[in-house]
Amino acid sequence: AHAILPSSRPLTAAFGALFGALGMSSGWPVARGGSGAIVESLVAVLRAHGGRLHLGHEVTDLRALPAADAVVLDLTPRQVLRVAGTGLPPRYAAALRRWRPGPSVSKVDFLLDGPIPWRDARLAGAGTVHLGGTAAEIRRAEDDVAAGRMPTRPFVMLCQQQAADPSRATGPARGHTVVWSYAHVPHGHPGDVRPLIEAEVERHAPGFRDRIGAAVAMRPADLEAWNPNLVGGDIAGGSLAGARALLRPTASPRPHRAGRTGLYLASASTPPGAGVHGMGGAWAVRTLLADRRR
Repeated sequence: AHAILPSSRPLTAAFGALFGALGMSSGWPVARGGSGAIVESLVAVLRAHGGRLHLGHEVTDLRALPAADAVVLDLTPRQVLRVAGTGLPPRYAAALRRWRPGPSVSKVDFLLDGPIPWRDARLAGAGTVHLGGTAAEIRRAEDDVAAGRMPTRPFVMLCQQQAADPSRATGPARGHTVVWSYAHVPHGHPGDVRPLIEAEVERHAPGFRDRIGAAVAMRPADLEAWNPNLVGGDIAGGSLAGARALLRPTASPRPHRAGRTGLYLASASTPPGAGVHGMGGAWAVRTLLADRRR
C-alpha cells in the first residue's frame, strides 16, 4: 500500500518486503525533536563547508541564478519544465511532459488530550501504525483510489513518534499527545477526508474521538500550495505504476542528468523513487562528480 497502487500490480509486494526487512534489521528510527532537526543538521554541515542558504526567493527561471558549475534541482518534471524549459533539449522536454502524477493523500494532524486508546495495547509503543483492516479491505481501498473513486474506508497511516520521542510535545502541547495521519485518496480529491480518518482510527481505538483537542486538515490542494512538488497531493513524485518506479522521469541510463550539461535532477521523480532514504540526491551527486572527473 505504500506504493499507493493496487496490490495486484507488479512490484507492489517488493515495497512491503523492503519495508519489512528494513524494520527488522534496524528498527524504524525517528529524529529527536522532529524531522526539522534533520534539516538543521544538514544546514549546519553545509555552512561548516562554506555553503550559503538563500530562502524566501522563488526561482521561476534558472537564468536568474548566478553562473555555477552545476545546478541540482529537487523538483518534479512539471517544475523543471517551468524553470528550465527553454534551455532543455526538445526531446528531453517532450519526455518530461509525459510525466504524470500519481494518487494523492489527505493529511490530518491531531492534538489529543491523552494517548490513543488502542484496542491492542501493543500499538501504543509503535512510532508508525498502518490502519486498513484485512488484506481484502486494503486491496479494495487501493483499487478504488487507482480507479479515481474515494474509498469509504481508506488506507490510513498514523504516526505517533512521541512514543519514542517525548520531546515532540513541548510548549503549549506539553501534557498532550501529538499525532499526524494521512489517507490515500484519488489524485486531487477535493473532499474532506477527516471524518473517514477519524472513523478508521476509532475502529481500532474506541474513544479516540473523545480525546481530540484540536485538528488541522490538509487536502491535496492545500499540500500543493504548501509545497508545489506535491502536485495534486501526490507525495511520491509521480506515479509508481508499471515501470515508472524505475524509469523515472525518463528511460535513461543516467536519469539524474537533466537534459543538458551541468543540470541535474535529485527529486523523488528520479530512481529509486519516493521515501525517507535520500538516495535520489545521493545518486544525483555521484553522477555529478563522475561527470566532473571526466
